[in-house]
Amino acid sequence: MSKVMDVASFLLLSYKQIYGHDFGDSELKLQKLMYLVQRQHLALQNEPLFEESFKGWILGPVLPELRKCFQHNTIPNEIQGELTVEEKFIIESVIYEFGNMTARSLVDLTHEETSWKNSRQGLDENENGNVDISIDDIKFDAANIRVYDYNYDMYLDEFDEIPHERILT
Repeated sequence: MSKVMDVASFLLLSYKQIYGHDFGDSELKLQKLMYLVQRQHLALQNEPLFEESFKGWILGPVLPELRKCFQHNTIPNEIQGELTVEEKFIIESVIYEFGNMTARSLVDLTHEETSWKNSRQGLDENENGNVDISIDDIKFDAANIRVYDYNYDMYLDEFDEIPHERILT
């Protein structure tokens, strides 16, 4: 199984644990949360969490492999591979920060991202697109966010003991 499926499985399982109910059948919401997980991982680790590329579709970033699995209900109910403590923390941080948002709100949020806008260049707003969203563009977006630590209920840049230049490395 690919890393992206492990991340999706952990996201769905953690969502249920955090909010006390299943994620539901919103593939749209799952796709946007997966994008935000990748962006958050780039912000903190400066490398992608998974290698699969997002496509710049009309309603925001989409992982085609994840779409197929969601449609066929084949996203595993358990994690097959290994996720590090840091990776799990990042996924849970995204759930805490964005998990209570509606799918539509997440679409609006991802439509503000430079990475998505760049992937849609030359397309009408209702035109399908299949351009990969550049990791470098997601890194650019990642450099412009404040990472929230749900354990301490504060942003990482508010911690005095963390050198600010280390936040993005």
